Amino acid sequence: MSAKENKELVCRLVKEYNNQRNPEVVEQILAPDYVGHEAPGRTYTKGRIRDFFERVVPESFPDLEDTILHLVGEGDLVVARITRSLTFTGNWGSIPATNQSGSFEMCSVYRIADGQIAEQWLVLDSVTERKLLGIYGK
Repeated sequence: MSAKENKELVCRLVKEYNNQRNPEVVEQILAPDYVGHEAPGRTYTKGRIRDFFERVVPESFPDLEDTILHLVGEGDLVVARITRSLTFTGNWGSIPATNQSGSFEMCSVYRIADGQIAEQWLVLDSVTERKLLGIYGK
């Protein structure tokens, strides 16, 4: 696939799955053996992404929306700088809802293989995220 097609694939994931939560899209776009990487040294599967967007988001962050700010593609890699906006309206595990609204930024590098996203490396502004969750105070 071309860099342009790879960028379109990432845009489709963000728009149709992250924002619209269409479960069919994740099966089409993420490879069966997809691996996500998140600092510090944690990995996750397609199943964890499905659980977050299909169970956690509706219960805890129903207005979650991702906006792509920058998108750069070269070869089989796409880098996306994204702003995530949300309101924390429902408990998330042992963390009680704060009803706070806000946004934070994140950056992901996606590796495309055979027309699907095979890997993702995610770095996010965890301080702002945790403030929204009430973990670090206001």
